[in-house]
Amino acid sequence: MNSVAKKPKLIRREINKDTQEYFDELEDKIRNIYKIAESARLQGKDPAVEVEARSAGDLAARQ
Repeated sequence: MNSVAKKPKLIRREINKDTQEYFDELEDKIRNIYKIAESARLQGKDPAVEVEARSAGDLAARQ
């Protein structure tokens, strides 16, 4: 018996243009916020050099 768990298949659904634009806008804003945080870290305004919390595409991708 194989003890390795199989990865579940992700269900891909088509989303309408407005929804896609909304998610694209959110991703752009998140990238901008991370750039601001990284810039502040590089200026020594925080003792850590890297932003600790990284963005994940979904809950399963978080580590």
